[in-house]
Amino acid sequence: MTNYDKRECDYCGKEYMPARISQRFCCTVCYRKFNYEKRKNNKRKIQDEKICEICGKKYIPLKHNQKTCSVECREILQKQTQQKHSKKPKLKKHNFITIEEVIHFQVKHKQATGEQLSYTECCKQLGAL
Repeated sequence: MTNYDKRECDYCGKEYMPARISQRFCCTVCYRKFNYEKRKNNKRKIQDEKICEICGKKYIPLKHNQKTCSVECREILQKQTQQKHSKKPKLKKHNFITIEEVIHFQVKHKQATGEQLSYTECCKQLGAL
């Protein structure tokens, strides 16, 4: 075991004998307290003002990726985003039919009603359009 020179704790200032060369604190309590305060101080840095994407007001964001000034504006932005990325309505799938089927339908319809249907009207009634 290697002995190192006595040091002063980076947190409490108490003198101690380090167990390894990189040791900075006299005990784990000082180590934890030091890191807790370090995290606490770094948690919220003052950020520049931003402009709300919805209402245009200036605000100081709480998070780095915040885009709106309030909950109300955030909900409006979410709705707009959902509408923008929502699924587009599916197009109808066309049923493909043969010319023979259309002609057969025209003949049957003329026999039943006595009137002649156009090719397009037959296709609509058969569900192809």
